Amino acid sequence: MSQDKLQAYAQTQKSSMNPREVEAMAFTKSALMLEEAKQKLDDYDEYASALKFNQLLWTIIQADIVDSDNKLPPQIKVN
Repeated sequence: MSQDKLQAYAQTQKSSMNPREVEAMAFTKSALMLEEAKQKLDDYDEYASALKFNQLLWTIIQADIVDSDNKLPPQIKVN
């Protein structure tokens, strides 16, 4: 399957997922990337890519938590 078709399939799959499923997929991807990078310590580019993806994921989560539209209870937001 071509890269374009794979990307189209992935986008369609994402659009039919609920937000919790998308978050779970992102955390799973991050964990897998970090685990793969741990197995290839001599591959700096893969290691850096995994760390950057993980950092981006947590930055997005932090931005969502402080957003005024976020429906999480205040007790959870400050924890």
